[in-house]
Amino acid sequence: MNKKGNVGFCLLLVVVFLCSACSSKRDMTKVNWNTFTANQLIKEVRNNELKYNTLQAKFNAKLTYDNNDFNMRGQLRMKNDSVIWMSLSVMLGIEVIRVKITTDSVFMINRTKNQYLTAALDSFRDDFPFIESVGFIQDVLLGNDTQLEKGGDFKVSTGEDCYYLISNKKYKKSVKNNDDDKIMIKSVKIHPELFKIMAYEIKEYNEEKIKIDIGYSDFMNIYEHRMPLRVKLDVNGPVQLKMNIEYSNVVIDNDVEFNFNVPKKYERLYKW
Repeated sequence: MNKKGNVGFCLLLVVVFLCSACSSKRDMTKVNWNTFTANQLIKEVRNNELKYNTLQAKFNAKLTYDNNDFNMRGQLRMKNDSVIWMSLSVMLGIEVIRVKITTDSVFMINRTKNQYLTAALDSFRDDFPFIESVGFIQDVLLGNDTQLEKGGDFKVSTGEDCYYLISNKKYKKSVKNNDDDKIMIKSVKIHPELFKIMAYEIKEYNEEKIKIDIGYSDFMNIYEHRMPLRVKLDVNGPVQLKMNIEYSNVVIDNDVEFNFNVPKKYERLYKW
């Protein structure tokens, strides 16, 4: 992917990932530490996930890419396991980017260049293999992890202020026409009282190392469950970027629309 392509995809990543890493330091001596198996700890995390059918929120975000900082604000709308819709605006609330992600496709309007993109979600996985599905992206945005396998090969440990679930997975993948071992390491940091995910660390080792750190903080009650209002993302690999986001005006299970009308004069792009 050339540099121009990387910039374009970073715009998508801004929309997709939105993304400190942990809550402020607290006295953890009063925590009633329990001895959990991996199954038990995963069950606690799943029980405390944000449950929703639809979700809408506003956000402010700061992106750092190629030593440049970009400040933006926007709107997020989602239907669980189905659709992600985002609108990015600059000064005075003028929309510059609109994105819609479905179970198999990505659509994007760039109003600054009078262009729009239609592409398969699979087409981004060569450069970003951690993008597994629209549901996976929603999990990243909200601090859920519906992909946690019950038990699996996870191991449980405790840190100064958290529980850890750590997984080591090896799998085969063709790299430049040669079969090569790829190792993916996933570490999940879990709040010992709220049982909410505080941070992820994902490492993927093959020809090009990819490391992704995602942090969640400022957990707020949304009806019967909690959601992090601050998310931090740090990607190191072929594309390097950092992003911080702060959510506000979160509403779940209202009727939402996913409008995506492309002006007739816009040029269509098929890839970045």
